[in-house]
Amino acid sequence: MYEKLAITVIGAFSILPLSFLLSNTPCVLFKKGRFHFYPKDSKIHYVVIREDSLQSEINLKTGDTSFWKIKWLSDCEFNCSYISGIKSSSKAEQDFFNKSILRISIVDGSKDYYVYDALFQSGSFTKQFNDTMWLREK
Repeated sequence: MYEKLAITVIGAFSILPLSFLLSNTPCVLFKKGRFHFYPKDSKIHYVVIREDSLQSEINLKTGDTSFWKIKWLSDCEFNCSYISGIKSSSKAEQDFFNKSILRISIVDGSKDYYVYDALFQSGSFTKQFNDTMWLREK
């Protein structure tokens, strides 16, 4: 139950640290901005607004907004910690997110998108996935 919610809610988002440059696009360009996220196997569209150390994720279908603290570990890697939001979630789900950390590694990028690997951990729950964050609406 939490797995699908965790993947859907987090945009915004490998365990391996990056030691290489992206194909012609430095990760620093993705520290701030407005991004569009379309989770795999979903018709939901999120707008992600990142201002270096704070990120908001807006579900355009429901209008629900979640807020995340961003801690940059390097130009291409950061952790996300849940602050608040996700109106429709239960107390158990809120507790789950309060104990969670999401590590994002940007692995490729261009003027139109960036691809990331993500590791989501909350207690004993761990989920790895990858997806794409778009710089323009699709």
